[in-house]
Amino acid sequence: MALEEKNAELSDTLYKLRQDPVLFVESLLGANPQQWQRDALRAIATSDKIAIRSSHGVGKTAFLSWVILWLLTTHYPVKIPCTANSQNQLEQVLWSEIKKWSKKLPIGFQNELVFGADKIMLKNVPESGCWARTAKKDNPEALQGFHGDNLAFIIEEASGVDDIIFEVAQGALSTHGAKVVMVGNPTSSTGYFADAFGKNAERWTKMTVSCYDSEMVSPEWIEDMKRQYGEESNVFRTRCLGLPPETDDDTIISRHLLESAVARDIEGMEVQPVW
Repeated sequence: MALEEKNAELSDTLYKLRQDPVLFVESLLGANPQQWQRDALRAIATSDKIAIRSSHGVGKTAFLSWVILWLLTTHYPVKIPCTANSQNQLEQVLWSEIKKWSKKLPIGFQNELVFGADKIMLKNVPESGCWARTAKKDNPEALQGFHGDNLAFIIEEASGVDDIIFEVAQGALSTHGAKVVMVGNPTSSTGYFADAFGKNAERWTKMTVSCYDSEMVSPEWIEDMKRQYGEESNVFRTRCLGLPPETDDDTIISRHLLESAVARDIEGMEVQPVW
């Protein structure tokens, strides 16, 4: 085969992989995504704002590692700032998962990735890479300064990230086509992450993944959680159903009671004027 034909075939393959992250995960990583992961990967290809709230153990960190590797190897140039609620979440969980899956890439792709303690660079594409920045309330500027084509913010355990971090990151998202992917266990009913499913819902592509939607969650674990905390508890809602608590720790009256009171019609009640 002539060199021109080989180059054309390679370009065609890369184009297909760029357009289809599910194809990338299946053919280059040898993974078999769960249905919710397939739906989320397809959403990434077509949407700029993705918010996924989920229960524990459904495979969201694997999903994020696939997204990062897909962006790194099929989009040029690319900048991927990653943040989470703790340094441990980034280094010990997300970074470890990315490294694990990167070793399944074809050797040619592997050779292009240069791993550092807090960044992954592309060897032959200057300024392209992925950076880990811990989200701290006292250092919100950590996510400033990222601009360029194919910019994608990845936010792990988004419910635990302070709103000031999102406010600072908003400037970078002004770039046309910039993406933001938020995932996490919805441990709070307020804040930027919760608002993506509430007052800002129309601006986001949203998914809720419960433990019942995942092949990875043991039915025995679900039963243990039911017995320990009860199906009506906030613990079961957040940890198993991927739903926000009905009451935050610092509230007196629960959110769902307030919402139901506002929406309730009271028959026979007339408002008397005060004058």
